[in-house]
Amino acid sequence: MNRRKRTSGGQAIVMVSLALFSMAGMMGLAVDLGWSYFTQKEAQASADGAAMAAVHEAWARLNGSVASGVSCANTANNLYCSPSLPPLDCGTGNASGSSNLYNGCLYAINNGFNYATNSKIKVTVQADVGSLSGVLIGSLPTTPTGASLNIKDIAYWVTVRTVKSTPQLFSAMLGNNNGIVSAIGTAAIVAVTTPGSFYGMNQVGDCLTVSGVQDNCGVDINIKGNGSVCANSGGVSAVLCAPNGILLASECNGNSLPAGATAGGCGAGNQNFAGMSDKTQTKAWAATYQHIAGAGAVNNVGSFIPTPTNGANDTGDVFEGKVQPPVLAPSTQGSCILPPSGIQGTSGNQPPLLLAPYNYYVKTGVGVSATYGAPIQISGNVKFVSSGGTCPSGVTTGGGPGSGTFASTVFWGGVQIVNTNTTVDFTSGQYVLAGTKSTSGAVLQSGISGSPTITCSNCSGSSSPGVMFITTDDTYTPVTIGGTTYSLTKPPDLSGTTFYQGYVQMKDTDVTLSGINMDATPTALADYNHILFWQDRRNSTDTYDSTGHVITKSIDGAPPAANHVTATSPAFELNHGNVNTQLQGVIHQPRGAWLDLSSGTGAVSNSTLQIFTGAIFCNPCGNAAATLLAVTKPVTTYKTSLIQ
Repeated sequence: MNRRKRTSGGQAIVMVSLALFSMAGMMGLAVDLGWSYFTQKEAQASADGAAMAAVHEAWARLNGSVASGVSCANTANNLYCSPSLPPLDCGTGNASGSSNLYNGCLYAINNGFNYATNSKIKVTVQADVGSLSGVLIGSLPTTPTGASLNIKDIAYWVTVRTVKSTPQLFSAMLGNNNGIVSAIGTAAIVAVTTPGSFYGMNQVGDCLTVSGVQDNCGVDINIKGNGSVCANSGGVSAVLCAPNGILLASECNGNSLPAGATAGGCGAGNQNFAGMSDKTQTKAWAATYQHIAGAGAVNNVGSFIPTPTNGANDTGDVFEGKVQPPVLAPSTQGSCILPPSGIQGTSGNQPPLLLAPYNYYVKTGVGVSATYGAPIQISGNVKFVSSGGTCPSGVTTGGGPGSGTFASTVFWGGVQIVNTNTTVDFTSGQYVLAGTKSTSGAVLQSGISGSPTITCSNCSGSSSPGVMFITTDDTYTPVTIGGTTYSLTKPPDLSGTTFYQGYVQMKDTDVTLSGINMDATPTALADYNHILFWQDRRNSTDTYDSTGHVITKSIDGAPPAANHVTATSPAFELNHGNVNTQLQGVIHQPRGAWLDLSSGTGAVSNSTLQIFTGAIFCNPCGNAAATLLAVTKPVTTYKTSLIQ
């Protein structure tokens, strides 16, 4: 026994020595991989942050807008691109200090990847413009697995790769002296769609002002009537059918006046609520959500399905911070001076009269007694076209018509489409309704003494540019985009005539229109995707600065003076009777304006609309209803986002 002990001594040392190799490997796996994992997380955070920093700088140089176009090495915005391999190397100075990409390089340094002092760190940057066409971006960098990024509507992207060689500890015993850690991050300026079918933007103190009388202050929805069965609702009947959601900015709750508010404001007489309706049946329906800002309330929760949720963020103007859409008509565009009878189109089944993009206005009287700017009456069959049109029985002055595939036609004095036998075809383009001489008049009035037809014959299909209507006066704010200034040029004949913003009224009108498509319209309109009607925001309870930001008023004090004080009503009336209504796109009005369904029968039938307005009013409505189907052409805005 003693002999065995003497001869077997030292076995544990041999076994431990042999196990050290495995133990070193296991410790190397645990320690070195753990350290590499930590370093990789640091590399990923640095890559993501650097990509976002470069894109944020690009967005700042673009002033938060893609309307001027996003191009590389553009002297206006100084954005840089390097889509090909090898990418720019921050360490070799390829990403210079004047480049927005250099911001990404600096961000990498500030987050632990200092390529300038550590030769084992490398930071590279790629960037390029994407596409607004809605197709896959073939030039996008690939993921580590080689799959192309499936991202659409990218205006500009930046990819940052961070690489670091880290010394190994226990793994070095096995010959692995260095480990390579890398990460990739991609950020971009991307298109973002805005959810919701109806946005009521009025707040406390925002009133419906009719003939100088203020009413419904702080009320975003005021509806009463029989309504109709909402599409895809399972039989729910409502006056306002908005499947994608209803969002109200008002905080009215019908209980008390806010401090400092005047009589007639929110809560006066315990009458005003954010949403008001009668209690006989459902009046507002949404398939997804209904939100009311702050502590707002409805006077009958059971008339809203689903029950509204309080406390949502203020549903402000999604276009706040952007200037108004530019008027594309050139200053040299000629004028078509019309007789008092206006535009007389063809009759019966004859081909329509083709009209070119001019400044249209009416001349009344003769000689020195002539006056200009009476409402333009349109009757018969007419078609506005970008090329091949003419000026009907008038005198063309001041130059030729506008040109281009998306031309701008300007109407001065208001347009009246009143005849049952009238069909007006507004083909793809921009139509500016530049005011009315009457402080109580309409800038667009249709169907007063008949049931005309308004259509766009080339607006169908995803490739169509669509149409945009701008309702304004004679002093529309000039817009500078990409070094080009766009402004509304008043013809010399009209220099002594003042035009006011008028209301819009479509009554008993068979109408089929589709808002503009950013993929097929001029770049200057890229920020206004799918806009069908844009109402000049100067006729508002808000005041805007030169960049389109609201100078916010206090909810418990008197509102500031509006940018444009006018006696004209900012209403948009839809009173369609039993005729067809097919509207697609976005109707945009500012705070203080309202959409009026008016009294009558029929419905705004099955329109794929997204409506931004101060309030919707229909009290009483009869059988009228607004049926806003799931939006196929919602508002699209651009944001910076990390996409990889």
